[in-house]
Amino acid sequence: MTDMELLALYRDDESTAVRETVRLYLPYVRAIAADKLAAFTKEDIEETVSDIFIRFWRTVEGVDLSRGSIRAYICVLAKSIALRKRAQLAGRLETEGGDMPDTAEASPGISPEEKSEMIDALSLLPEEERSLILMKYYFGLSHKEIGKALHISAKAAQKRTERALKKLKERIGGLDDDL
Repeated sequence: MTDMELLALYRDDESTAVRETVRLYLPYVRAIAADKLAAFTKEDIEETVSDIFIRFWRTVEGVDLSRGSIRAYICVLAKSIALRKRAQLAGRLETEGGDMPDTAEASPGISPEEKSEMIDALSLLPEEERSLILMKYYFGLSHKEIGKALHISAKAAQKRTERALKKLKERIGGLDDDL
């Protein structure tokens, strides 16, 4: 289905158009939301995906195909909504679990080069391990809170976080206990 056909379908049969939009773009939208919200729960990601499709449905009249494709429009919309949701969820964590650490305060005594190396090494970890590290050391969640978010026990969250941290330390070659 072309973009023009999909927009015409919104005028003729809105419910079919919504189903078709979800069918065409769900994997794409879910991937964007999961990437931007990797440190949060599956429920948060799915809620964000729903919000993205609802916003598209509400603003479909404003889609101008001379400025880009529906896919491009949905991409920008998805990134914007997911980033806003991430900020909202991080704010919720601040009020529920103490202050969210500033990156400068979270790693005192680490040079900018070492921070850059940590970020590079973190980006090489699988998504699940990266999420564990971020939840524990950036958002300051307890193992119990991480376990709840991932639907695993606190002990499993602790072990997985320890393994992820060990891998991260191996990749950066020994920033040791500064993490």
